[in-house]
Amino acid sequence: MIIVAPSCDEVIQIDPEQTDQKIVIDGLVTDDANLNYVRITSNVDFYYQGKIPGVSNASVVVSDDMGNVFDFFEYVSQNPDSTGYYFAQPPFAGVMNAAYTLNVTLSGVTYSATETLMHNFELDSLSVRKDPDPDPDEMEDDLLYKVLFYGFEPRETKDYYYFEFFANEELLRNDADVFISDDIFLAGEISGLEFPFNYALGDSATIRIFSVSRKVYLYYSELASVLGNDGGMFSPPPANPATNLSNGALGVFQVSSVKEKSIRVVE
Repeated sequence: MIIVAPSCDEVIQIDPEQTDQKIVIDGLVTDDANLNYVRITSNVDFYYQGKIPGVSNASVVVSDDMGNVFDFFEYVSQNPDSTGYYFAQPPFAGVMNAAYTLNVTLSGVTYSATETLMHNFELDSLSVRKDPDPDPDEMEDDLLYKVLFYGFEPRETKDYYYFEFFANEELLRNDADVFISDDIFLAGEISGLEFPFNYALGDSATIRIFSVSRKVYLYYSELASVLGNDGGMFSPPPANPATNLSNGALGVFQVSSVKEKSIRVVE
């Protein structure tokens, strides 16, 4: 199973009741032009239960170290959930080993980050098998099948990865897990690692794997710690994950190569 790796880097703890407004930037540039976006929101209390408000009227530009400049524009629709989402026009695909810099300017302040598009491991195939010991909830929902993936991770370089899993094109989530791994866990031949979710007969199961930098890997690792904070009396106060963005912005700018495969769950 994919692991959620803890981080050993120190994190500055914040007051969960703090009211200082900060910009939160979630940016993604990949070698798949259809996946690239920048989302801008404002921070909310850790225990906020409503929809996170999007931020409009930002200037969003991505440039690379080859002199190319890509302008991002906010997607405008009748759906209020689209507020704060910016997409490249025209779309573009990232290039291996190129460095990309994100600049978001809002109210006269520019927030920046630079990341390089690193190689991904070879994702060869998927397979399906019946779960020999499903839990009662999975049995009740007929989620009786495991999906496994196979591939090869090169040992020559130090690499980090972020994973997403889908059922019938819907992203699967649970409350506290962020699916990441380094190449200590994945080194060499990958011979049938299980997805962390079960599937029903007829489901389409998809894995999407992003190569990430160490900085982004640590961001996700610390995010997992925040999501796993149960708020009990002996828990430390929630902490913002360490970001690669400048000028006090929260969030992360991720640049990735993407590998994706799907399989239909059949007996």
